[in-house]
Amino acid sequence: MAELGYKPTLYILFQAFTCGNQEASQKYPGILQDAYGAEVTYDDKDPKFQAFKRRLEEKGEVSNVIGSAMMYDSVMEMAQAYQGCDSKECALNKLRNLDYQGITGRIRYNGGQIVQREVMITKYENGKWVEA
Repeated sequence: MAELGYKPTLYILFQAFTCGNQEASQKYPGILQDAYGAEVTYDDKDPKFQAFKRRLEEKGEVSNVIGSAMMYDSVMEMAQAYQGCDSKECALNKLRNLDYQGITGRIRYNGGQIVQREVMITKYENGKWVEA
């Protein structure tokens, strides 16, 4: 985008993993100014989030806590879906009806194939992403 002189105004899920990640934000600050993005929700004061972050830090992982939390929640979704099941069909049915409060907010499928996650709208201001 920088080579083309393109200044996007909107990043769709999840900006922290793509062009709006911290490394890209620092490398190309001008390209992101006043851009909007969407990010998974999390409460950095929540004891569940703090415990998860502490476990990562103890292992030396500090660069992408939010991405790790999202992946953790995805694995936990599948663990809950397969718990007590002995077939893929059982797990699939449980997954479709999942309603899970994860580190990154509420995750559910409402009987369908498409996940619903809580997200927050963010804006790039003064060199960092802030809640819009």
